[in-house]
Amino acid sequence: MTTWPIDLDYQETIQHPKRCFQDPDLKEGQVTVDNKFGMPKPISGAFGIVFQVTSPNGQRWAVKCFTREVPSLRERYQAISEHLQRVRLPCMVDFHYLDSGILVRGRWYPILKMHWVEGKPLNAFVRDCLNNHNARETLQALTQLWLRLAQNLRDKNIGHGDLQHGNVLMVPGSEAPVVFLRLVDYDGMYVPALAQTTSTERGHPNYQHPKRLEQGYYGPDVDRFSHLVIYTALRCLMVDPTLWEPFNNEGDNLLFTKADFEQPKDSRLFRRLWELPEEDARHLVGHLLLSAVRPITATPWLTELVRDGKVRPLSREDRTTVQHYLEPRPHYTPTSPSSDDFFLVMPGETSSSSSRPPSSRPSSRGLPSWLSQVAPSMAAPPPPPPPPPAARSSLKSSLSELLSHLWSRLQAVLRDPKRRRQILFGGGVAVAVLLAYEIGSWQTTHTTRHPTDAPRPDQTPSSNQPPTVAIAGTDPAEPVPGQPFTIRLDGNDPDGDTLTFEYRRVGENNWQMAPEGQVRLERVAPGALELEFRVADGRGAVSASLRRTWQVPGEIRQFSGHTETVWSVAFSPDGRYALSGSEDKTLRLWEVATGKEVRQFSGHTDGVTSVAFSPDGRYALSGSEDKTLRLWEVATGKEIRRFTGHTDLVRSVAISPDGRYALSGSEDQTLRLWDVKTGQQVRRFTEKTDKILCVAFSPDGRYALSGSYDQFDKKHILRLWEVDTGKEVRQFSGHTEEVNSVAFSPDGRYALSGSYDQFDKKHILRLWEVATGKEIRQFTGHTGGVWSVAISPDGRYALSGSADKTLRLWALPEEVWLKK
Repeated sequence: MTTWPIDLDYQETIQHPKRCFQDPDLKEGQVTVDNKFGMPKPISGAFGIVFQVTSPNGQRWAVKCFTREVPSLRERYQAISEHLQRVRLPCMVDFHYLDSGILVRGRWYPILKMHWVEGKPLNAFVRDCLNNHNARETLQALTQLWLRLAQNLRDKNIGHGDLQHGNVLMVPGSEAPVVFLRLVDYDGMYVPALAQTTSTERGHPNYQHPKRLEQGYYGPDVDRFSHLVIYTALRCLMVDPTLWEPFNNEGDNLLFTKADFEQPKDSRLFRRLWELPEEDARHLVGHLLLSAVRPITATPWLTELVRDGKVRPLSREDRTTVQHYLEPRPHYTPTSPSSDDFFLVMPGETSSSSSRPPSSRPSSRGLPSWLSQVAPSMAAPPPPPPPPPAARSSLKSSLSELLSHLWSRLQAVLRDPKRRRQILFGGGVAVAVLLAYEIGSWQTTHTTRHPTDAPRPDQTPSSNQPPTVAIAGTDPAEPVPGQPFTIRLDGNDPDGDTLTFEYRRVGENNWQMAPEGQVRLERVAPGALELEFRVADGRGAVSASLRRTWQVPGEIRQFSGHTETVWSVAFSPDGRYALSGSEDKTLRLWEVATGKEVRQFSGHTDGVTSVAFSPDGRYALSGSEDKTLRLWEVATGKEIRRFTGHTDLVRSVAISPDGRYALSGSEDQTLRLWDVKTGQQVRRFTEKTDKILCVAFSPDGRYALSGSYDQFDKKHILRLWEVDTGKEVRQFSGHTEEVNSVAFSPDGRYALSGSYDQFDKKHILRLWEVATGKEIRQFTGHTGGVWSVAISPDGRYALSGSADKTLRLWALPEEVWLKK
């Protein structure tokens, strides 16, 4: 099996293109470097790392170097290249597979060479578009473009395999209004010649079907779900641009995340989208939700779902299923495609060029431009919408709904400065047209009855509305481990029937009765307490179930295996694994969900005092009493590199956020900075100080927290420092013994510390509020001093390692991980 170079090996090698390349374009080329450090600038991906190389003639190339095994690499890329050459899709980028592409440490490795594409990732393009006054028109053109792309890929028997924002680039044309769409990264691509093969590519989790992530899937249907995810996100943003701010997950999605697809019942986003005022958008949301909970191959092709800008309505049965997960409401809007290449013309811009591709802006059907912008859907009248779920009960409630509808629509128009000016310019005519249109739209939506909705003769007249259930309160307010916990339920039935309350734990099949709407749990255990509730009326109608999760703080699990004191622990960046270092001279990798030991790392000749993961989770760094640091490959447990120089035991190690540097603290009273790729020392800090036992950087890098022993005051304290100035910001007092480890929560608002101090013979972890230095909670359970602590990437859990030879997993209170 091939041992592949790591990112840092390639970064070192590619600094000398004349020595490492055979291809003439690359051999004489100039490698793009990072301005700050002067090192080759990498872009990391799932299977490799990409560098930019510029030939003497000015042509820029993307050079992809592989860092892990790709099954049948040569055959895969040969088949993909041949198929793309045959079908000639303009959205694809030509590439060349070079078997002996780059020379690393005396051995040749393959590379991909392709034309460099300079463009904005799809999510950045959408973000910038939403800040412009013509956002709706641009998004409408983009949805048409996406439909064309989906149809072309299907017609040409291509599955990209990883459609996501980072692999969809919007490239400016030579003339300002034109923007081209290009797809990059073909590692997981499907073409007919590869039908009998498999792929290890799973795709970006925020764009993939849950079953693909869980079981893997490779075939002609691989892009069905991703196409629908991206189109639905664009269409919903077209209707409500304010969705971007709360649901853009720090630049790693469009709207949806993996959690939305895995647990749609818990998804705030799905509930919000189900209330959008446009009927077609709601149908799309329903189709996407149903696709997420059904097999991959049941996902409809996007181009069969959307025809001429209209979305295929949900069937009655499908609407009922969606309503089981969410809660309803109806409305509507259209679209339309064009031309050969994959481009869109940015609305609101003009060009004198006659050779520009035709504009994809929708026609205003002869309406004045100011009027079509005030009431945009007048440009293409909507078809009759599906029926409402039930008839309105009274004139009073109908008028109330109409006024509420008009007020919300008027607010939406007036929020846009441009439309506000248009209303003022158009005066009473504009207002009258807008009111007439909205009243007509509301009337159509709320009074049309579908023939199949007529009551059957055997039905008793009723509101046809199912009952609803809500949580009225809990006692105590938050669950306490080992104590009783009572949940009070409240129900409402439009017909005034007697209600029956039920509940169950998520994952269980059987519902249990909740007498008088009360659920009493005699003893709750630490961890996630997930319950579902529902209510039934006397006619047999059952509410959509309500799900609620409480986080119960406390110890969840122990990890046993080390034979000596556990000095250090760390979470992997994805939170799935934990790493520990022990006096038994080993590092051990654990599966967090089960507590199962996955792998041991052996090589140190003395106790392992500190461990850390690299930012991508592929490597681990350890410090030891043998005075060395060592870099390991997590997937194999193989030692890659050794760092020597310290003259006493190494107490603490950390890796910089970009993965380039390692920092170590030792009892030789020095801090040392190392180059991870070479193992060479970059800098040595020798300022004399009290013994600093532990240190951690805040997530934004602005602050550092240290644990130390003050020899003058005889105190064991934590200190918060401002990194840029070295100024002490505050102290955290409370520990009575050595503070051995500290960790920040992912958002930097809280800190956790581990020490030798104890209460009732149990050693203590302390949780602190960083802004005030106030201690807010203690965790006790270890029977030996706590030597290391870590907080999971989602902030829900803490991990601790102790002299009692165990690791323990703890649930943190909601205030730590609940976003404010």
